[in-house]
Amino acid sequence: MDMSGRSTAEHIEVPILNERQKQTYYGEVNLLTQKCLIQPYTAGNSENMIAFLKYLLGQQPDSGTYTT
Repeated sequence: MDMSGRSTAEHIEVPILNERQKQTYYGEVNLLTQKCLIQPYTAGNSENMIAFLKYLLGQQPDSGTYTT
C-alpha cells in the first residue's frame, strides 16, 4: 500500500515453520519507512500480543516511553 492507500501489489513470503501445527504471526508495516516486522508465536492470545508489542517498542527505543 502506498501513502495514498492504494495497493502496490508487493508480496512478502513468510516461511511455514511446521505445516502440521497451527501458527500465529503478529506483524506490523511502517508505511513511512516501508519496514515490515513479523514474529511467529505459539498462540494468538493476550500474553503473546503484549510480548509482540514489547518487541515492537524495542525496535524503536527512542519513539516511546514504555517502562516495565
